[in-house]
Order: sequence, then structure tokens, then C-alpha cells
Amino acid sequence: MEIAKQIEIHQYCDEMWQRLIDERGKYTNDIDDEVLNSAAEKFEITAEEAEAIFNKIDKIKVELSGEFTAENIRKAIEEYEKTNK
Repeated sequence: MEIAKQIEIHQYCDEMWQRLIDERGKYTNDIDDEVLNSAAEKFEITAEEAEAIFNKIDKIKVELSGEFTAENIRKAIEEYEKTNK
């Protein structure tokens, strides 16, 4: 899957999590299923794939040490894929 699509999925999930938490006033476990199932439907993937992509991008984001730009994420994903094949 294209890096840009993975970033889009991550952003979609991140924004939806935040919106649902804001609406409900707190985090609840059912939010995870709601977000991942919504992403799966929107991007025509499974909820498991959505979760894996979100976690992959989140891990890379942490490794960037604050420089969370699309270009840096692309570079980090490319490096991750080279070292984890």
C-alpha cells in the first residue's frame, strides 16, 4: 500500500479517536472498535489492517522525535520497510 494512503488512514483514525473522545468526555474501549471498523469500511480494508497501519505509523511518528511532517514520515516508512522485510 502506498505510503500516502497509510498516512491518510492514520490521520483518519487519529482524528476520529479524538472526536469521539471529545464527544463522550472520556476514552472507552468501544471507541477502538468503532474507529477501526469505520476506517476499514472507508478505505476498503479489514479492521485488523487498519489497526496494523495505525500502529506502524504511530511507531514511526514516535521515532521521529517531534518532526512529524509528511516528508519525514515517508522517509521513516521507507527506512522501516527496508529494515523489516
